[in-house]
Order: sequence, then structure tokens, then C-alpha cells
Amino acid sequence: MGVVCLGITIEKLRKAGFSLETFEDGKFWVYEKAPGENTSSLLATCRLCVSGFEEDTFSDTFILQCDFDLKNPILYLDGFLWNLSPRDFASLVRRLKNQ
Repeated sequence: MGVVCLGITIEKLRKAGFSLETFEDGKFWVYEKAPGENTSSLLATCRLCVSGFEEDTFSDTFILQCDFDLKNPILYLDGFLWNLSPRDFASLVRRLKNQ
């Protein structure tokens, strides 16, 4: 089943739309979206799950990612970076999985 972090498993990441990507600095689970359909739903989910998140639009890239071992989750949006708590990350993954 994979590594578990606050109830998040590799299987749940895959069901939510994450893919395992390899970069120069390691392997990461990545969920990436371009502006378009579901933008308002995606951002509403972030406002519910991420403390201090107030964005209502994005014009370039939305990336939710964590290390291969499900540590160090981040949210990247149009050049801004949020370091997420494991709890916020788990909440986002659960909501994405159900969309």
C-alpha cells in the first residue's frame, strides 16, 4: 500500500491525480493543473485547507507536491510557495480525491 502520512497513502495520491516525477534533486509526487476547468473549485479547496490562503485565481501553474516518502509538502501557485503542514496536505489530498 505504500508509506502512510496522516492517512495518506501512495494509492490515495494516485487516485487524487498525483504522478511520481523524477527531477535533478529527487523524486516527488506531483499534482499539477493549468488554469481552466475546476479552477474555482480547486482554489476553494485550498482556501478551506490552507491557513492564510486567500487566492481566488491563478494565471500560470498550480502544483501540489511532496517528497517521494510523503514528506515536505508544498503548494506552488503562480510563483508563490506555501510550505504545508502534513495535516493541510492530507486534507487537500482527501478533497482532491473526492472531486
